[in-house]
Amino acid sequence: MHYMVHIVLPLEAGDKLEASGGPIPVINQIKERFNPKVVFATVTLREFWMIINVDDPISMGELSLISVRKFGTYPEFTPILEGDELNRMVSGR
Repeated sequence: MHYMVHIVLPLEAGDKLEASGGPIPVINQIKERFNPKVVFATVTLREFWMIINVDDPISMGELSLISVRKFGTYPEFTPILEGDELNRMVSGR
């Protein structure tokens, strides 16, 4: 199932992360592990979104732990449908 994941870094966690080299190494770790289809980020609010395909709750938990440990916040997971999934939902099949 595909999810849009939204992560907003709190001020204190963002400052700490930037003092230790910035968020790019952690974001790259997440990209390598979860292979998101796309990643969007803003620099003004220290937030980012990504679309990932996760088939098990263990992977969601793993991403949550990375987010809490490195970013000081829990990610927000929003299930999304695309392509055939959306067609099946709309057609009722």
